Amino acid sequence: MYRAKQRGWLEMDLLVGMWAERNLPTADPPMLAAFEELLDEENPDLLKWLTGQLEPPEPLRRNPAFVAVYRDTQKQLGDHTLQQANAAGSKEWIRGWDDWNRTDEQPNTAAAEAADTTSPDK
Repeated sequence: MYRAKQRGWLEMDLLVGMWAERNLPTADPPMLAAFEELLDEENPDLLKWLTGQLEPPEPLRRNPAFVAVYRDTQKQLGDHTLQQANAAGSKEWIRGWDDWNRTDEQPNTAAAEAADTTSPDK
């Protein structure tokens, strides 16, 4: 339970931890073993898999704990977000920080000064 609720990312603490709180007390040994395997996954990947931003690897698609947490996550997303606000299926929600202005391949001023370069390859 501790590993499920103390993952280090608030989003994962809530998604995985709250599911565990509701379901682990009545889980059978095979489900507990599957959940333990799920907990070994890294937060960035697991969050994207659970939220549908990336397709999970085949072994996780067969993991009953992953399937249960995934379904719960998708239900919560459906219940608490506007459809228009969601990214298209299997698309990342947030691309990440990008200091480069892709229209002219020049960095933003602060990024260029910090990197002391004008090329995105350096």
